Amino acid sequence: MATMQLPAMGYGLRYEYGIFRQSIVDGWQNEQPDNWLRFPDPWEVARPREQVTVNLNCSFELRGGSLQAVLAVRLA
Repeated sequence: MATMQLPAMGYGLRYEYGIFRQSIVDGWQNEQPDNWLRFPDPWEVARPREQVTVNLNCSFELRGGSLQAVLAVRLA
């Protein structure tokens, strides 16, 4: 839109961590948090009183020392 000189406004979600950093170790992908909020964003307008709940349809359990997603199953 900017290249076409069209006026626009957008919204985004503010996550504590951005897209993860990754590495491949022994053929497996390892993910580490990407602390992207350590740098200020000149385009960001803070609205701390506005929040939206995002339902994941699962819960999490600590199993064998790691956090595992437990998916909710719906029976008809």
